[in-house]
Amino acid sequence: MTASPSIPATVEMRRSRLLALVATVAVVAGGITWAIAASTASTGSSSPSRVASSQIQQDQSYAQRIASLSRVKQAAAFGGPGAELSALYGLSPKEAQYVLSITAMSAKQQSAAFGGPGADLSALYGLTPKEAQYVLGITSMTPKQQAAAFGR
Repeated sequence: MTASPSIPATVEMRRSRLLALVATVAVVAGGITWAIAASTASTGSSSPSRVASSQIQQDQSYAQRIASLSRVKQAAAFGGPGAELSALYGLSPKEAQYVLSITAMSAKQQSAAFGGPGADLSALYGLTPKEAQYVLGITSMTPKQQAAAFGR
């Protein structure tokens, strides 16, 4: 017994039906494309150019915030050649020289000039309150802390 194929080798269709079928497939494909585009837009995804523009704006804002920092804050945040002496940047030249002169003294010289724990600090009486505060702050540091803070 032999079986004949049930699917014909060719399909005959009128031209109008073929055009209607092609038009229907095109409309369905367009509808699917529109639905995908609408759902992508509603989820908040942006075009690549919009994302790049946003990133450029964020970078510019970041750079402007860094530029607005004082030199001391920049050195503290990012290091660099001036970071070692960054504590001096906020001082006037006279104050910076004063601090450098004190830190150049040995611990014995500092104690002799300004006293020490429990000593009479009469050497501070001729200084302004701000200068006295600098001296007390510096002399209360260990030599290691002074070296770290002022690069000596």
